[in-house]
Amino acid sequence: MQKLGYKQYIAQGGDWGSMVSRALALAYPESCLAIHLNMILSLPPSPFKNPLTLLWLVLRWFTPDEKKRLGRMLWWTKEESGYSRIQGTKPQTISYGLLDSPLGMLAWIREKLEVLTEPGYVWDKEKVVTWTIFYLLSESSWHARIYKEAIPALRTQVLDKAISAKVAFGASCFPYDIGYVPVWWAKATVAKNIVFWKEHEKGGHFPSVECGDVLKEDIQKFVGSLPAETQTLLKTAGA
Repeated sequence: MQKLGYKQYIAQGGDWGSMVSRALALAYPESCLAIHLNMILSLPPSPFKNPLTLLWLVLRWFTPDEKKRLGRMLWWTKEESGYSRIQGTKPQTISYGLLDSPLGMLAWIREKLEVLTEPGYVWDKEKVVTWTIFYLLSESSWHARIYKEAIPALRTQVLDKAISAKVAFGASCFPYDIGYVPVWWAKATVAKNIVFWKEHEKGGHFPSVECGDVLKEDIQKFVGSLPAETQTLLKTAGA
């Protein structure tokens, strides 16, 4: 971002983008002034730093809605995450097979898209084919290898650390996503300066496609909730 001329900026992301955004906020809090996520993963609270939050978690004092969202995440981990284990252990083998078969690559991607959206959502066929072509044209195995190279480092580089109060944090939570923690949990383990938090009743893992206007409005509200001095810095930086 600095090479592009942006000394201060904000980041937004879901899935791997959420991890990249958190890594930026942790490594460059003077430059990355705020981040907004639409998928949140977290480790359990520390018994030394946040004993009451951990007790709340252990006793499972969740609201019915929180139970439903967390249950969705547990279901996906148990029933639908096999691809991540294959890519996390044998990425090169699966990459050769997928790159050698355009139909195989399309089926591999389409299968993931199906279970990560709100029930009843209908994917545009041309969009799915276009996304698949991007993978095929790159002739790269990194789409699989990232699970082997990056996942082991997530704990020490991202999940073990809370984002400092220097960086404003916002989140939009969609009920059919597969990465979620309640706000009280996030305050203990994810970020120390949560200025925006919205839990929606519709939407899944791909809100930019499923309900783009809703996500756009949330991002605008998040930016509007930032301190005046932060907004001034962003305008000055041209972000």
